[in-house]
Amino acid sequence: MNRRYVRISKFLSFVLRHGSEEFNLSMDEYGYAVVDDIVKIIRGRYRDFNRDELRAVVDADAKGRYEIAGDRIRACYGHSLAVSTRAKAVEPPEFLYHGTSGRSLPLILRDGLMPMTRQYVHLSVTPEEAVKVGRRHSSNVILLRIRARDAHESGVEFKAEASVYLVRRLPPEFIEVIESEI
Repeated sequence: MNRRYVRISKFLSFVLRHGSEEFNLSMDEYGYAVVDDIVKIIRGRYRDFNRDELRAVVDADAKGRYEIAGDRIRACYGHSLAVSTRAKAVEPPEFLYHGTSGRSLPLILRDGLMPMTRQYVHLSVTPEEAVKVGRRHSSNVILLRIRARDAHESGVEFKAEASVYLVRRLPPEFIEVIESEI
């Protein structure tokens, strides 16, 4: 993805996940907004932005962060806004991963993983992806391995959206520190 697309994608992510009120953006219960409204908002920062470029940004996003359905667009996951998810309950793989900061680790080991300002805890399929996500919040990432299948068998519900697994809360007994300060 080129630099411009990366900047636009980050802005789009903010608007659809967290900033609808700030931009007076109307969204339905699933977080869908009208494509033309999004184009107008983005055009406020990138004057020559258009629908074709929006489609290109969405198509270039390898993580599947966005979904366009007809004349509507939404962020698939990561909302701090109250939206309903279309993610389906699934049986997870044996292990999933989560990157976190060292300052958060004691609370995680005591209380488990909780969504904090979001609706769900996001878990990655690979250690590399978890570290990449964790680096957004800390330069010293602690890599956690989640015994996802064991958690699922004990009643924790996992949902999947694109390449991300979601849980409302993950108890500490299913969390293992596998590498610290990567």
